[in-house]
Amino acid sequence: MSAGATVVDVLLLAAGFGTRLRPLTLQRPKALLPLLGLPLLEHHLRRFLDDPLVGRVVVNGHHLADQLQAFIDAHPRRARLRFSPEPAILGTGGALAGAAALLASDPLLVQNADALFPVPPAEALAFHRARGCLATMILARSPLWPNVQVEGDRVTRIARGERLDQAFTFTGCYLISRDATAAIPRQSFHDIRDTFDRLIAVGDLAAFVWPAQGEGPLLDVGTPEAYLEAHRLCAGGGARRYGIASAAADGPPTKPARASGGYGFVAPSAIVGEGCRIDESLVLDGAIVVAGSVLRRAIVGPGARAEGWVENRVVTTLGERPIQDADEALASFARRVLALSAGPPGEARGGADAPPAEGGEPLLTRLAGDGSPRRIYRARFLGVRAVAVANPPPPARPRPDENEGFLAVREYLEGRGVRVPRLYAADLDAGMLLLEDLGDLRLYERVQELGWGRRSSSAAHEESYRQAIRFLTAMQSPGRPPFSLAAVPNPPYTEGFILEHEARYFHDELVRGFAGVDHDFGEITGECRALARAALSGIDRTTGIDRTRRPDAEAGGCGAWNDLNHAEAILAGLTFMHRDYQSRNLMLAAGGLAVIDFQGARWGPPEYDLASLLFDPYARMPGEVRERLIRFYCAAASAAGVPGIPTEPSAAWRGRLLAHAANRLMQALGAFAKLGVRLGRPGFREHIPAALEALGDCLERLEAHPRLLRLVREIRLTTARML
Repeated sequence: MSAGATVVDVLLLAAGFGTRLRPLTLQRPKALLPLLGLPLLEHHLRRFLDDPLVGRVVVNGHHLADQLQAFIDAHPRRARLRFSPEPAILGTGGALAGAAALLASDPLLVQNADALFPVPPAEALAFHRARGCLATMILARSPLWPNVQVEGDRVTRIARGERLDQAFTFTGCYLISRDATAAIPRQSFHDIRDTFDRLIAVGDLAAFVWPAQGEGPLLDVGTPEAYLEAHRLCAGGGARRYGIASAAADGPPTKPARASGGYGFVAPSAIVGEGCRIDESLVLDGAIVVAGSVLRRAIVGPGARAEGWVENRVVTTLGERPIQDADEALASFARRVLALSAGPPGEARGGADAPPAEGGEPLLTRLAGDGSPRRIYRARFLGVRAVAVANPPPPARPRPDENEGFLAVREYLEGRGVRVPRLYAADLDAGMLLLEDLGDLRLYERVQELGWGRRSSSAAHEESYRQAIRFLTAMQSPGRPPFSLAAVPNPPYTEGFILEHEARYFHDELVRGFAGVDHDFGEITGECRALARAALSGIDRTTGIDRTRRPDAEAGGCGAWNDLNHAEAILAGLTFMHRDYQSRNLMLAAGGLAVIDFQGARWGPPEYDLASLLFDPYARMPGEVRERLIRFYCAAASAAGVPGIPTEPSAAWRGRLLAHAANRLMQALGAFAKLGVRLGRPGFREHIPAALEALGDCLERLEAHPRLLRLVREIRLTTARML
């Protein structure tokens, strides 16, 4: 790497076919589609060419390459622009080799043309040079596609075709050295992810997360849905957040007399007849909208004609296609199911609590979730009520996916006598479920409302917790139906999993992220590992199990445990584990307690869910109540044959329970910090003090983790001043 370089050259990747945006991209390359009246490519060029650190900008092209070439040749700043044609498409990695002769700097900055992300090149370059890696991925905290896992300042995994927990989204932008590009084959197709995987294997791929705090301003324009969403996000001055530096940022020429309602854009050269309504739609150059027409979530391509009512459609001169509106699709799905004459089994019709929607259309009311990207609605139609869930599978759908896992666990729990939402219908290809509506009252709200102070309310709460424990022992006991990890997309609960998804999650999100404490995870790794091993000490790695089939605890592998049948797991001390068994996931429905949000189920030790339930920072259970419930659980679980549970809680077993509670509380604190700060949901922040207090209490009672305890005490003082 040339440490003294003063400029960085940029390669803009614009060669793709734009398949997901067809038919718009049959007429025009994706990079030349307009955003607020300017081509996507122009937004990139203005940002990079205005930056004094950027030298030359090279644009590659294959699909409709003549249009890209003409655009660059006519550009007023063409002296610093070059075009790299690809007669045969070379892929995201091969493009680097193909354009190598036009790029002079070391390192190079590469940006996908269909993603807008205003990371300052100077900051990214300084980070890259300081780390000394062959390449640096530029990542964002974004819900768009989190599939990159990071440890410290290194990328450790890039998942293909699946989302990951506690992961970052690749922005389509990276820095790469000449030494790395030299290894890319010339004049042949190459996927840059293959290069990234090789660099990960040797620890030479750095991770620059920008901005350091908060969600990254990343715009993806790869589908019609994303294209419309980009215009929505840029409305009302929002363009500046995404680095769109143009006159369009001050407001597009929307012809307000004839185009009204919601966000949208009408090109100046478009012809819009009188009396039209254009709502949340795009009318591109040369298009015609016939007088009196209504556009709703529509895109009218260059030179195309739209007439009448056009909703959720792309209209071009070369064809049409629907625009997928997840909410509209979900409403249609709910309507088809709820309109059946019998309705969902047992649902009451009519009444003040379930009015029919206006005009016979289903009424979808968004329900707040607890941090999942799933969209959850209450659906009402013709007096019938249900819960509708939209959770589309990823493009490269893993099997089983999250929805299939949810349904498998639901069936398992129902077979065990645990009350769960009834399933009315499922469209797994679209990722839509229609479930029983269990109401709005969770055990959490009841405890928050009535507290633990009065004897009557405390007794009622305790009885609800006893029922939750009865359900828990039913989930964990031997017998039928069996639970299979192969039915869910979740790894088992191993030492490596604890270190990565609980201890490090707590450290990265709360300690370094929210509290801003400059602390090295290595200082507490040993104690966190010991805490994980203490929690897992009840798992028998010899009885009934061939030890060679066990996962490597150090690496946290999970492949062998996936093959365990239920009987083998019980012999090993493993049981079904909900992994989020707490007051927000226990509904006080008509007819009694019910369990929800079980899609994270896996094999694990039986004490984890009990610790999650009884050391729940949401509920702040009094110690004497917790003690009675611990004894109740031991009696019930041992009688039901749950492995490793004594009839009376022994000192060793209590230590295991406390270790699980500490690990669980670290996971909860990481989630509170991520959701409450990075994802802008402040309601979670208020639970941080209670969780820190409970974590400190567990560590004090364990008397074996002094460094971790000191850190928790320091964080309590730091966060007390912030909350």
